[in-house]
Amino acid sequence: MLKKTALLALGVVLTSLFIAIFLGEFIVRGVAPQITYKQARVVGLRIYEKSDVTPFTLQPNLQANHLGYTREFDHQLRTNNLGFRGDDISLEKPDNTYRILFLGDSMTFGWGVEDRQTFPARLQEYLHGLDLGLKFEVINAGFTDGYSPDSYYAFLRDRGLKLEPDLIILTFFPYNDIPDLLEMEWTKTDKSGLPLAVKSLDRTVKNGYQTFRAKTEWKYAIPLLKNSHLAMLLFQAMEKNTPGLVTFVKKVINVQAPPDRTNIEETAKCLYEEFCPEKFAQPFEQTEFILKGFRDLFEKNETRFLVLLMPSPDQAKRVAQTISETENPDLTSQQQPQKRFREYLETLDVITLDLLPTLADQNVKHYYYGRDGHLTPRGTKEVAYAIAQELALTQPTLLNNLTQVRPTEDLITQLNKIHSEIQL
Repeated sequence: MLKKTALLALGVVLTSLFIAIFLGEFIVRGVAPQITYKQARVVGLRIYEKSDVTPFTLQPNLQANHLGYTREFDHQLRTNNLGFRGDDISLEKPDNTYRILFLGDSMTFGWGVEDRQTFPARLQEYLHGLDLGLKFEVINAGFTDGYSPDSYYAFLRDRGLKLEPDLIILTFFPYNDIPDLLEMEWTKTDKSGLPLAVKSLDRTVKNGYQTFRAKTEWKYAIPLLKNSHLAMLLFQAMEKNTPGLVTFVKKVINVQAPPDRTNIEETAKCLYEEFCPEKFAQPFEQTEFILKGFRDLFEKNETRFLVLLMPSPDQAKRVAQTISETENPDLTSQQQPQKRFREYLETLDVITLDLLPTLADQNVKHYYYGRDGHLTPRGTKEVAYAIAQELALTQPTLLNNLTQVRPTEDLITQLNKIHSEIQL
């Protein structure tokens, strides 16, 4: 009798526990859904492939849905026949065509916007409306060239110059590009020491996804729980309140901590306030070395070159707020690290476009996604407009080989008209 009572009590407890877990899972899934392993695969872009030259490149002829982790965007994207984002192109430049090649990371790639909304694609739309006697072909190598300045250079030497670009535009995003150099290894260099092949010590490509080389995500390493919303919520609470227990669990399931090369606060303090730990000395030196390498390469190949200085959303918002409070728009010209690199590039006689004045205005909150941090369609439109204006102002220095050169005032007037007509 006692045995039956105990078994009945155990059955009631287990049934109650099962019901509680089921209800908890149902409530969390509906009220506060978490990023489970399955959903992480859905929001993770499966578009990458391994490369011998850069940490990764993009698969060609691919269509994919891009759902943001923050749920701020959901759109389709495609890679073309050569593995660049956008329409198909030929390796050989067509006749009567002015070809522009963009280098950069996720900002250039257009993380969070449709193919036609990336700022390289928008720039092509602006240029086609100017009647300059040539067809413009703008190639977006964002992410195809990796995600740091050394990989951009290695890509250019390996593949980029074969496209015969008339103008190369490097999108330099210090907030990512400087710290990303901390994880890079140059596996092959030229006689000057410049990188010809680069790999990441931290990240690699697996099954089309970009991932860490070591297993670092402990929450997805427990098979029975990795797709439970309730478990993910519980694991987050554990990370916040019982880090010692999390460390123990990681040891048991053999999961390593992600590489701690830098953090958000440390990077921001170094870039914007110039309080840099010693470890940042090398990536700053490498960046200047690579920028000079770009300049020398373009002089040798007689290719035009423009460097964009891209601000982070936090910097743009902070500067916009300060300008609003002080009513002093000249503050943008004194901001670091833009000032440092702008002055350095001037010594190299390289034309530079600082995008901080463009993006740090009263509409800054509309230019970047609030949580994701990448440019919105409105942000890419403003960036493309600023680049088009710079090209109009610097013709024929940058826009060389045009069949006709129009007065700058006429071009700016036409650009303003196109800008007002372009839909987001």
